[in-house]
Amino acid sequence: MLALGLYPEVSLADARTRREDASKLVVNNIDPGDKKKSDKIEQEEARTFEQLIVSGMQQIKSGWKNIASEY
Repeated sequence: MLALGLYPEVSLADARTRREDASKLVVNNIDPGDKKKSDKIEQEEARTFEQLIVSGMQQIKSGWKNIASEY
């Protein structure tokens, strides 16, 4: 069993498309549930890396502002 989404948020047409996508994965011996979990983990890791970079850039930017204000 695989959850495709909640009814009001996911239309019948979208649910059918998601079902077809999941069926294609099964044909290729890929568990759709495992694929969904691994995709979610990859997104979280990418988001975490992006947050790290943004935070570092903000710190560098504030450091330059402090140096510029001294002169």
